[in-house]
Amino acid sequence: MGDSDRSSPPSRVVDLERRLAAVTRENQRLRNLLKVTDGVEPPPEQPTLAPSDPGLVTNASPLNAKLGLYARLFAARRDVYARFWENSRKSTKGWSPVVRDPWRRGSVWDRQPLPLTMEVLAEHLHRDGDVFVGLYPLLPDATCWWLAADFDGPQAMLDAHAYVKAAASLGVPCGLEISQSGRGAHAWTFFTSPVSASQARAMGTACVHLAMGLRGSMPLASYDRLFPNQDTVPTGSSGVGNLIAAPLNGKRRTERGTTLFIDMITWEPLADQWEYLSRLDRITPGQVAAIVRKTSKVVVGPEVNRFEQSPVTAIHPKPPAQVRTALGSRLTIRDEDLTPELSAALRHSATIHNPAFYEAQRARRSTWNIPRFIQGFDVAANGDLILPRGLRHQAADLISQADSNLIGDDERTQGTEPRRASTCLSPVRSVSWVVPSQTTLNATARSSQTSRPRSPRAASAWCCPAAVPI
Repeated sequence: MGDSDRSSPPSRVVDLERRLAAVTRENQRLRNLLKVTDGVEPPPEQPTLAPSDPGLVTNASPLNAKLGLYARLFAARRDVYARFWENSRKSTKGWSPVVRDPWRRGSVWDRQPLPLTMEVLAEHLHRDGDVFVGLYPLLPDATCWWLAADFDGPQAMLDAHAYVKAAASLGVPCGLEISQSGRGAHAWTFFTSPVSASQARAMGTACVHLAMGLRGSMPLASYDRLFPNQDTVPTGSSGVGNLIAAPLNGKRRTERGTTLFIDMITWEPLADQWEYLSRLDRITPGQVAAIVRKTSKVVVGPEVNRFEQSPVTAIHPKPPAQVRTALGSRLTIRDEDLTPELSAALRHSATIHNPAFYEAQRARRSTWNIPRFIQGFDVAANGDLILPRGLRHQAADLISQADSNLIGDDERTQGTEPRRASTCLSPVRSVSWVVPSQTTLNATARSSQTSRPRSPRAASAWCCPAAVPI
């Protein structure tokens, strides 16, 4: 008789109930990852800092009410948090998890992280406090309480404005915060209850994609600046995901006027930050799922075969009748001839998915510093768009759908057969040409099948017109 058979019935019942509870939790987590549900409430034991909603809070409210609202909106992992540090002697700075044993080697769990408490948040908000908190939004069951989009660079404010406008077209409320540097911005969207990180990120990706139709020059790296930064909790040394700086830091908001939410009309910090956050709309997991269902996935590379006007705005500028370009080792298109919608379409056509990103995500490894897309285009100093010359027919097809034609100069050097030891090359020529669209090439191919010339020489001349360089 086995050991399990000799065990008493009460102990077996307890053991089976424990196993059943573990299986139920794992099943719910997997269903959430597979988007079977619209989002689930975290289990009671999950370390999440999210107290009850305190109601309307203003500048005149007591500290406890402000802390309650702050902890409710910016709910994150409670078992670990990060702190910003600066070394003036070495001129270095960065973020590090707050741990009990910082000198010990190993993962963050080996060094015993300190929990995120109300006292820590109070010090973060205090104007004389030295604590600047970093939040880990990805909860252990791969859900989150909010989504944040980070924008950096010289055009960060314009990119953030386009993102907020695109989000509003989908019914996604956003609050815009000026980052600590004063040169970047964070767009925050809050949920009424935890949402699957994969769905939250899918919603943010749709907003970024629509924003690129408004801002043709928005960098593709914007797809990688969504927090949570991954769909699932990564395995490895940390297993906590990426962090983002918590807003309303007391020292920075009083000394620099940063980490504050701004009025989208005046672009100045709001007078009563607490009242604004109290009244800011939050969306439910069901609304997030509905938004994701009605948006299409981001297409790149050869799949970009249709030019579509942006549904975000009623303003649709037309490109000129002739879009100028130069064909050399690359295809250079004049920036002043491109509309934001057309520029975004051409940039996505010169982009492919990065297999390394999806491989790391499937293996639940960290995707930090692994771009989601591989960029195949470049931008000249004067703003001209540089594409691989192999995309000239696809580019011509997209431009023709925008009621324009792609024309330009052939700047390629025509080589000749070598007669002696040295190779003779003809000088650079400049020939005006018109790039046929892919639709035109397909029509020509179909026509050639119905009226094929008899002579092989005639067939060669007929299939490759002299006016079209290949």
